[in-house]
Amino acid sequence: MPVILPEAQWQQWLDGDAKTESLKLLLASFPDEPMEAYPVTRKVNQKGFDDPECIKPIVPEQGNLGLF
Repeated sequence: MPVILPEAQWQQWLDGDAKTESLKLLLASFPDEPMEAYPVTRKVNQKGFDDPECIKPIVPEQGNLGLF
């Protein structure tokens, strides 16, 4: 699982002289409120695909939703 830190803690996390115990204190669940989830292109699963399209929200395909 990735570590998500608020910007105020970045410097402490990247400090090469920081003690392991002090860094462990930063490993806490990140709150849901500042995060946003949305569907993106399936191309993000392709090896080597590096494009701004990776973070562009899409409308997912719904397929055939008819009754017949």
